[in-house]
Amino acid sequence: MQCIYNGSAVFDWDANNLRKIRAHRIKAEEVEKALSNDAIPIYEQNVEGEVRYVYYGETESGRLLAVVLVERGGTIRVVTAYGLDAGQKTVEEARIVVGDLELRLRSAGEAYADSAVVDLAIKAVTRRKRPSDVPPGAPFNDTFFSGGKSPFKGSAFPSGHAAGVFAVATVVASRYHKHRWVPWAVYGFATAVSFSRVTTSAHFPSDVFLGAALGYTIARYQVLGRH
Repeated sequence: MQCIYNGSAVFDWDANNLRKIRAHRIKAEEVEKALSNDAIPIYEQNVEGEVRYVYYGETESGRLLAVVLVERGGTIRVVTAYGLDAGQKTVEEARIVVGDLELRLRSAGEAYADSAVVDLAIKAVTRRKRPSDVPPGAPFNDTFFSGGKSPFKGSAFPSGHAAGVFAVATVVASRYHKHRWVPWAVYGFATAVSFSRVTTSAHFPSDVFLGAALGYTIARYQVLGRH
């Protein structure tokens, strides 16, 4: 399902639809806040040739809302919105957790795969030696374009471990940004993994730096930018 709401949409409120949500004792501001509060796309439906999207989101007061919306001319029009009762809330909260987890796992996997593709492409061109490949006492100023290995078997620049771990860490940090400790934990773990590649002579610091920057950039601007 295409996720058309990206958190910065312009709302086009129709007077008739406003009356509908007010009949459910819901304010327009509550709907907008629920959609901007990491709302989860549940399913889509075709009504008379028009695709409508159903989202579940939570207001600042903790009220769970179901929102039906359409996209028209680059704007978002809310068709209706309603609160979920206690029984529905238990079921739908479970569906939200499952759907949210699937979305985050898919995003993390996509970020890892995309970073790996770019990483291998750069490795194939640069063919840089690893520190462990340089003989003892030899200089480190002639390591590029001389590795003589395939990108799958030793080319060092950039670090695939750093790219992959930072790509996944960026997705996790973004999705769970409301928990302040999560970004610190995942980026700390990613840094530790990346640094270990230097201490074991598997990579030069520049390999790790570019790999980390590559993973972060791809995850932040290519993968998360679409969700």
